Amino acid sequence: MLATLISTLLLVHPSIDVLLENHLDTAEGRAAFLTEKLTPYVAQAEQLNHEIVTLSEQVSNGDELTQETLEYSVQVTEKMAVLKEMIPTLEIALQVNADFEQIEELLEIEDLSAEQQEIADRIASLCQTVSQ
Repeated sequence: MLATLISTLLLVHPSIDVLLENHLDTAEGRAAFLTEKLTPYVAQAEQLNHEIVTLSEQVSNGDELTQETLEYSVQVTEKMAVLKEMIPTLEIALQVNADFEQIEELLEIEDLSAEQQEIADRIASLCQTVSQ
């Protein structure tokens, strides 16, 4: 019965497939995802932000425009572009605990409401992004 329900869900809700592929159907799988995938992603963003701040300080401390200052400016711009791409995922990560509390319910329901589908899609997007 459960196998039939899950196979039906997979046909109708591709996001559910992503949740199962990432083993988010168990508490252990969710913990592993947080530890092994999400935490390093957030740490990478934090490191990138730190590098941007450090480079920005070096640019602002320069009294005159030099080649080195220009190089720092280019690096800041490049790093900011990468961080900008990460921001939507980081915003989703802020809700991850509340969303993870919904997973078991999402896996048991055949006809997801729009809100439930949004949660499933949000978690699936998070999984796909941090797994890249």
